[in-house]
Amino acid sequence: MLAYARDDLRAFDLLYARNRGPLYRFLLRSAGDRASAEELFQETWVRVFSNLASLDDPSRLAPWIYGVARRVLAQHVSLSARDRSLGEELDQATAAPVPDETHDPERVHAALAQLPLAQRELLV
Repeated sequence: MLAYARDDLRAFDLLYARNRGPLYRFLLRSAGDRASAEELFQETWVRVFSNLASLDDPSRLAPWIYGVARRVLAQHVSLSARDRSLGEELDQATAAPVPDETHDPERVHAALAQLPLAQRELLV
């Protein structure tokens, strides 16, 4: 950890080598599929690399890395839930019945008659 603080990239390689297997397995179990786990794994390491200087206690490195991973996972779950919710809303909107073209033609003609000529020409 101290070596990494001195910009020794070999120290980061060692840090990665020691933690990659267990961290990936944690994310795979949590995410449930390889594609998500790989994406989360990569994002976790980007954040670890970017924020390692903020670690106050080097003896807490492993729990800190897993804390970063849990936050990345929580963000992923939150975004996935939002995406599912939007997808369900879209499904509901597209499943709404389409009005029949012959439905109440008199109302359609009456509404068209009230429009100015230029607007009526656009619709007809």
